[in-house]
Parts: sequence; structure tokens; C-alpha cells
Amino acid sequence: MMADIRPPSLSPQGVVKLLNDYFPFKHIAESSVKELNSYDDRNYYFRGHFLGNIPKSEHSSSENEFVLKVLNWRDSEMKSTVEMQTEVKKFLFSKGINVPFPVASVNGTEIVTLSGSSLFSYSEVSCDSQAAQYHYHARVLTYLPGKLLSDVFVSPSVMFQLGEYIGSVSREMKLFSHPGASARKLLQWDLQHLLTLRSLADKSISDLDKLQVIHKNFHDFEENVVPMMPTLPHSICHNDLNDMNIIVEENQLGDVEVVGLIDFNDCVYTPTVFDLGIAMAYASLERPDPLKSVAPLLSGYLKENPLTEKEINLLYYVILGRLTQTCVNGEYTYHSDPSNKYILTHLKPAWETISKIQATGKKVCDEIWHDAASKTLKDYLFN
Repeated sequence: MMADIRPPSLSPQGVVKLLNDYFPFKHIAESSVKELNSYDDRNYYFRGHFLGNIPKSEHSSSENEFVLKVLNWRDSEMKSTVEMQTEVKKFLFSKGINVPFPVASVNGTEIVTLSGSSLFSYSEVSCDSQAAQYHYHARVLTYLPGKLLSDVFVSPSVMFQLGEYIGSVSREMKLFSHPGASARKLLQWDLQHLLTLRSLADKSISDLDKLQVIHKNFHDFEENVVPMMPTLPHSICHNDLNDMNIIVEENQLGDVEVVGLIDFNDCVYTPTVFDLGIAMAYASLERPDPLKSVAPLLSGYLKENPLTEKEINLLYYVILGRLTQTCVNGEYTYHSDPSNKYILTHLKPAWETISKIQATGKKVCDEIWHDAASKTLKDYLFN
């Protein structure tokens, strides 16, 4: 993805001015404005008083903490898809799942559209003629307090709980539909389109040994997953269930509870099992035995959202497919924009994990999955 699709960086003063112009806030603390990590958008944490009603949940966010999210111009071209992202959060919230809740602008809409020249007026970056042609969508979401899953120790019992949480999300998402799901253009993070990354891999990966590994994953996915995709259950999926999008709470004893889910920007209509495979791929990173380490996640997921044997049998290839996307997209993006350090979070561990999984092999993987399918939380509590 090209570096110039990202919105311009905004100063704290620019963030406050934009919020005052388009959203009903008062007493916004400029000193609280902080830019958060993002792959290709801009996210800004801030504190302020919202002049409207915001529903509460069991793990509700603070009434004074929010995130301003400015989408890149490419995603902003797909208005119906952006609307889907808004509606899916409201839907899951109504089902008791803790997600960021979108707040209304002064015009009553949850999405504000800014021209390129308008957005750049809040930035210290000059707007050139090309940037002025684009438009960007901005929205404000409630902030979910807590820690990221990436910041805590993930024991087997926490892994099981994570599977339960993701399973409950998948179960509810099967009931959600929106026309924006089919309107989305080709997304490089959609596993349905994994094979379109072949040419990008050839351009981005100079190490021939690594490139050979990636092409093996392409071949295996093409042979084993692609023919099955039309026969698999589909739903709108989160599509980015990594450890930086899972919110947890940790008490003084070190007990961890999964309490929230953020970042629905990559939502797509795709085989439901892909969401589980994506979560398992990220959860397997930096583990001595990646496949065995995520067995509790599979156990927890199946408790909340049972899968067919056919779906479970594909998980090995789905996990390697997401890790392949991580390597190809990561190598390309980082070389295009070395300032984007966020992409490095999963890039190196993904290469290492692919090697470990391929060394383990599909046969051993199937044995691990078969064993995990019958296990409960009690089996993992003291491991």
C-alpha cells in the first residue's frame, strides 16, 4: 500500500479545531490529544465532554475519553463500506459485546466527509494539488479503557477465553448484514484474494529462500482452500483479530479478562472460519510451538461457535495464508514508507512462525486440532 494514501498528520491544536467544527464537544483538553498507532489511517485519543447521549455497557468506556479516526482517502472512496463499519459496531454493542461506539456529529451523522484542502487546513503539512483532489471520512468513537492483549502474558486459560470471546463475536456476526459488505473493492487483507499478492511478493521480497516459502503457501492455499470457499459458511467478519485490537483487563493478581474489540476497518464478507484462522495466526506469533500454543483458542471458539470438520481441516492453510499476507504486505509497505514502524510489529515474528508451522506440518496439526476440539477451560487452567 502506498504511503501517500494516509491522511496528513494533525497537530493537537488541529485535532481540537476539527472536533469543535464538526462534533458537539466542549472542554476538549488539548494536552490530552495523542496520536495512536494505525496501519494506514490516523487515530487521535482525546478527552472532552460530549453534548449528547452515549449508551453504556458492562465494560463501558469513560464518558470523557474518545478517539478521532480519520480514514485514508482510498477507504474513504467506499462510503457504504464505511457506513457498514459504523453499523456493525452499533449492532455488536446492542448484543452486549464491548466495542467503540460511534457518536453523532453536529449534523446528526456519524461520518463527516472532509475535502483534501479542508482536512489539510487542520494540519501543519501543506496541501499539494494532488492531495486536494481527495476526500477523507472522519468519525469519533468512544475509547475503550484497558490494556492491549499484546501487553499481557497470554496463558493457555487466557487463550481459551480469547477463543470464547471471538467465537461469541462470530456467532453474533452471522446475524448481521449490510450492503456495504458487497460494495467493498479488492482488499489486500482479504484472504479470499490472497493469490492476488503473488506479483507483489515477487516485487517486495528479495530473499529468494523467503520468496520460495511464500510461493509454497500460495500454492497450498490455491490447492486446498480456494476450491472449498464457495461451499463454506460466509458472514461479515472483523478480519483483523490481532493482539493490538483485543482489549483486556488485568487485576492485581495478574488475572486477565478479555473485555473488548476495536478496529473494524477491514471488515469483509468472507468465509466465517477465516476470522478464527486470522486470530490463531496472530496468537501463534513468538511462540516456541505455534500450533500447540493456539489449541486452547480453538477449544474456546468451538464452545461458542461450532465449526464443521471441513472448516477445521482448513485452519492450517488459513493460518499460513494470513501470515503470508503479513509478510508480503509488510515488506511492501515498510519499503514504501520506512517511517511506518507499526508494520514491523508482526513482520519479523510472522517470518519465524511460518518456518515453525511448516516444520511441524499438516499431519501433526490435525492431531493437535482433534485433541483441542474436546477440551474445556478446566483442561487449561493449571497449564
